[in-house]
Amino acid sequence: NNNNGSDGVDHSDDMDGGQNQMGPVSLDDIKERTTTLALDQAGCRLLQHAVNTLGAEAVKLIIEEHSDDDLRRLMIDPFGNYLFQKLVEGSDVTTQVHILDAISNPSTWLVGAALNMHGTRSVQALVRNCTGTTERQRLITLLSDSVEALSVSSNGNHVVQRCLQVLSPDDAQFVYTTVTDRLLSISTQRHGCCVVQRCIDAAPRKAQEALFEEVVRCGLSLM
Repeated sequence: NNNNGSDGVDHSDDMDGGQNQMGPVSLDDIKERTTTLALDQAGCRLLQHAVNTLGAEAVKLIIEEHSDDDLRRLMIDPFGNYLFQKLVEGSDVTTQVHILDAISNPSTWLVGAALNMHGTRSVQALVRNCTGTTERQRLITLLSDSVEALSVSSNGNHVVQRCLQVLSPDDAQFVYTTVTDRLLSISTQRHGCCVVQRCIDAAPRKAQEALFEEVVRCGLSLM
């Protein structure tokens, strides 16, 4: 599966060019401007620079100035998604919970973002960084009913593959179960086929055996 262009691979460093040349930044430089700056290329770079240099203080300020709607908008914005990734990476558990609250209403929002060419990167950032048991289970709950739709999507399949990469075998079982149950419809789609191959590579023995049994059962249809 070639990962290039807007493939959904983590490109959070793509907008860092030029940040190394930026001078010092203070909270006063960005205060009460963050929602506007976040959706502008130069402004987004400035905010990322602030997160890189000021750390938790900048994350706190930016999160406080963004409403739930603003945070959801960031996820799918061509520039804002890079900032969203930085915010997730720099968040403590309390802030992660706040972000999850914002993107869980409506409950279908996260899947919609995962299907988006910019949002897929934001969702992958959540999968990578929300490592607490409660936070991870919330993400799994939000994604679990849409594994098939995500798997066959040019953007969404990268979220499924990220789950397989970073989740424990038990946590990733929701992927293996759906892919096994819907093997024929998923594997006959280009992106879905990549997900099935990744599942076979990553699955623990019991899940792998179930996948192989279904491959054999569907054998003629897959040829």
